[in-house]
Amino acid sequence: NLVLLIDSATFSGLTTDVDVNYYVCVSFVGDKDFDPSLSTQLLSDDSGSAFIMKFSPDLDLMWVENYGPAVSDNDEQMEIAYDPINQRIHLAGSFDAPGNFNPNQSGTPNSLTNAGQGDGFVLTLDTGGAFVNSIQLASTLTSSVKINNLDVGPLGDVYLGGSFTGTMDADFLGAGFNLVSAGGGDGFFAKYNSNGVFTFAESLGSPEDEEVSHIRLDPTGAIYLSGSQEGTVDFDLSAGTNLVNVTTTGIPMGFLARYSTNLDLEWVNPLVSPDSTIASYFELDEEGDIYLAGEFVNDVDLDPAINIENRTSNGQSDMFI
Repeated sequence: NLVLLIDSATFSGLTTDVDVNYYVCVSFVGDKDFDPSLSTQLLSDDSGSAFIMKFSPDLDLMWVENYGPAVSDNDEQMEIAYDPINQRIHLAGSFDAPGNFNPNQSGTPNSLTNAGQGDGFVLTLDTGGAFVNSIQLASTLTSSVKINNLDVGPLGDVYLGGSFTGTMDADFLGAGFNLVSAGGGDGFFAKYNSNGVFTFAESLGSPEDEEVSHIRLDPTGAIYLSGSQEGTVDFDLSAGTNLVNVTTTGIPMGFLARYSTNLDLEWVNPLVSPDSTIASYFELDEEGDIYLAGEFVNDVDLDPAINIENRTSNGQSDMFI
């Protein structure tokens, strides 16, 4: 096992490519040596900017670049994913100040300016760290956008999941496509092709707060979402209706849902509890089984079928898998 230790730096995303090279997102303040060998790669930053670095399978530092403005207060972590089809790296997060999103600072700038309190972005690089394209999900002066997760589909498309308040333009750098929240913060998921061109964006909302916390694609292109809802949400994106009610309005209830490639709702399963449940993270295996992790307070039924699989927390809040 290999371990990379850097004092007082925040690691916020990690992925690997087909050659098991590591791509790491990190932010820090001050001077840091990011070369784990006897050599020195000293970087200095006083603003908490975001950096991406590439290491070989043996943790030899191959390159490091910084991008954008200081990391947004709205963004506790950056998300990163590898595209094996196009051999690209996608980074996603939020920013609340203008910045250059071309990591090659000597090249042509790719300047993005936040439209509101906090905008979402996706930055695409090749495996050598060169800029390919960028995506901006714009907020307004009274709203914000948060990207929680991203995944790459079987054809190299980019899928995002997150939340927004007020109005979000999911195609800010293109023709424009606005989503308007139902009252509180809404969850959303969106798709862009491998060149960053907007395909679709959908919201899941109520007068309370909702969030899409994780998104994954299976080999057929079906879309899986996990998240939480605090009000009654219609998960059917068509003219039909599939309402999922919460036990107590205003208290988060986790959900797991699957949509077809045509955005038809195939199923949605709530994590029913009289108290809070959150479906935070999940992965799919090669057999199509789902491994879901989250947390709950007091009691929860973890069986979405007619059977009951109750769990009781040992304290105020327990984790589950």
